Amino acid sequence: MTQGAYFIFDLDGPILDVSDKYYRVYADLVGERDHEPVSKAEYWESKRRRVSDGEILRRSNIQGWEKEFRHLRKSRIETQAYLRLDRIWPGVPELLRNLRSVGTLMLVTLRNSRAALEWQLRLFGLRPLFQHVLSEPGDGADEDRSAVKVRLIEMATRGCPLRGWFIGDTETDVQAGQRLGLRTAAVTYGIRTEAHLVPLNPDVLLHSPDRLIQWAGTLR
Repeated sequence: MTQGAYFIFDLDGPILDVSDKYYRVYADLVGERDHEPVSKAEYWESKRRRVSDGEILRRSNIQGWEKEFRHLRKSRIETQAYLRLDRIWPGVPELLRNLRSVGTLMLVTLRNSRAALEWQLRLFGLRPLFQHVLSEPGDGADEDRSAVKVRLIEMATRGCPLRGWFIGDTETDVQAGQRLGLRTAAVTYGIRTEAHLVPLNPDVLLHSPDRLIQWAGTLR
């Protein structure tokens, strides 16, 4: 890959393991209502298969609380106490350093709080690795969320033609990359299963952080 290519990453999934954070917020909220949360394994696999929050809460014997639960989760999930629970996948910082030497690294995320995002990136030593960090809340349907990412990237690149890769773990990421004319790599170890990603026809499916690292090594 020659100089000038873009490597555009989503944060949660390809770079960070966010499963502990998501589960802890859910379990804390359910526990505060004196109910028993499902196991982390059941919760995370349900999230990956796009089981609704209402159904997961029903398994915790809570009915009719989905709207309030989502509001409370949104208010907590980007606080420092929970952001500290995220973990960088092993080997990913070195992967990013290698890609930065041959192209432009861009991070695009739909986190709600820019201040909390910057705090976490500095905490984990990730901020210096990216030439561009783009963020904006992305409420709504997957297609609307992909449009937000497309707009952010087009504004950052001033609408110039792009070449390179978009690496993510959701419908939003694959759709955004395709709309921008980029090649797309979908990781199947994030918040979506392979079954949900295959119909989107990404150029590459990556089944583990190790596979991501091996694949990225071929782009140098």
